[in-house]
Order: sequence, then C-alpha cells, then structure tokens
Amino acid sequence: AWFAYGKIRDELNANKPVAVPYVLGLKQAQAVKKITDKDLKAKIIRGFSQIYPSGTVMNQSIAGGEKTDKGNTVLLTVSSGKPKTTVPDVRGKAESDAVAALTSAHLKVSVFHVYSSESPDTVTGQNPPAGSRVFWNTKVRINVSQGVRQIEIPNVVGQPYASARSTLLGAGLNATETLVDSNQPADTVVSQSPTAGTRVGSGTTVTLSVSRGSTATTPVPDVSNQDEPTAKAILTGSGFKVKVVKQPVTDPGEQGIVVNQQPVGGTDAAAGSTVTIFVGDYTGTTTAVP
Repeated sequence: AWFAYGKIRDELNANKPVAVPYVLGLKQAQAVKKITDKDLKAKIIRGFSQIYPSGTVMNQSIAGGEKTDKGNTVLLTVSSGKPKTTVPDVRGKAESDAVAALTSAHLKVSVFHVYSSESPDTVTGQNPPAGSRVFWNTKVRINVSQGVRQIEIPNVVGQPYASARSTLLGAGLNATETLVDSNQPADTVVSQSPTAGTRVGSGTTVTLSVSRGSTATTPVPDVSNQDEPTAKAILTGSGFKVKVVKQPVTDPGEQGIVVNQQPVGGTDAAAGSTVTIFVGDYTGTTTAVP
C-alpha cells in the first residue's frame, strides 16, 4: 500500500506546474539553462532593442514567477542590439520634406543654413551620406540654402583704379574698367555701377568708370597787370589752379601786381591745369627829395 501511495505521489509531483524563472537581461545561454532546469523548453527569436544589449533576453512569453506545466515552451526574445536604418537621400528637397523623410526613418535632424547658389530652402548637402546604415536616432546634419550671400558694395569713387579694384575683390566682388573723359586725374574712379550701398550677390561685377585724364581745353585768361587776389579769382573762376611765384621788381608800382604768367593769356590749356603767376615783390628803398 505504501508503495502504491508513493508512486501516485511521484506522478502528481511530476505533473505539478512549475514557476517560470525570471530571465530578462540575462545572456541567452544563461537564460536557456534556467528555463530547461525547470523542465521547460526554450525557443529563441531575435529582435532589436534600444535598452537591452545584444545577446541578452529582452522579453519572455511567460512572465517570471508565473506557473506553467512542465514541458511547456517559453519563447525568449533575444536582443540583436539597437535597431538600424538606412539614411535616405534628401539632397535637393525642401527643408520640411527632408526633415519629414529623415524623421520617418527614425533619425534626428540638425539643420544648418548656408549661403549657396541653390534656391533658398533647398537641401544642398547631408552627413551621414545617403545609403549609410546607422542606428536609430542618429543625428543627420543637413545644409539648407539661404541663397547667395548678399554683399553691400563699398564706395570706391575717387580712388585710383588699382586701389578700388583691390577693395572690391576683398569684399567678394569683381571689377571691370571703362575709360571715360573726365576733368579728374587720369586713373581715378569717377563713378561706379551698381552704386555704393547696393546689396548684391557674391561675385557680382562692379563696373568702374575710370578717368583717362582731362582732354578738354579752354583759353587761359590774361591776368597781367592785375593784383594778386584779382588774378587768382579770375583764373580759379575759369576752372584753373593757381601757383604764385614772387618775382623781385625795381618799380614799387609793381608790388603785388602780376608781371608775367605761364601759360600766357589766350593760350589754350587743359581744364583744371595749373597757371603760374609771377607777382611783383619790391624790396628796394626810396630816398626822400629835399
């Protein structure tokens, strides 16, 4: 009788449900051993996880602590590491479309606005490049065009051509020279187009009108026998510059009077050129008559 009782007891224990061990986070081999030690079967499937390292159990079909019949199968999901995705090609897309495409691919986006000849709001470059295999939530940099960089044209009127050209090149612009007739000294910039202060794209060409020197002539007024102030007023009023040279005289009546000039009166000379006047400078003394 005792033998029969013991046999029945063993059969009941053999069929008694067992508690499933908790194996989340364990390495696959360790987890499988714990399951099989409880007379249970283990089946492995793979999955990606942002949390569990590759090779560790990230899920089990029967929770740890729950009871199940011996011989039943526990499905263990083992992590293959963080999920990966392929970076889409967003070059040439509008910024909003590019961001949407990258976000849909489980990527983060970092936007940089850059000067470019491409239309504004167009993606001109990306990193990592299209086709790269990366982890989810990898940050992708995209360069988005804000159009050509606008430069304010500096004022170079009055400068020698070489200096003006150097200034424009330094500002990211180009320069071209057009020779024009002008009263300004030769090689002087007399005008520019576009004008100073205009905002233009990098590399824009600025046309500089450069004086080839005065070619116009005008008759030189005759200021002989005029006093110095009057002579200077006449000459400057006619568009000439004046140089005064003191010339010793013996006649006190010629003191302060123009006694000569170069060029002489009536000669044609370039407008803006210099006329030299020789003004009497009396330094002698007179003796009183008794």
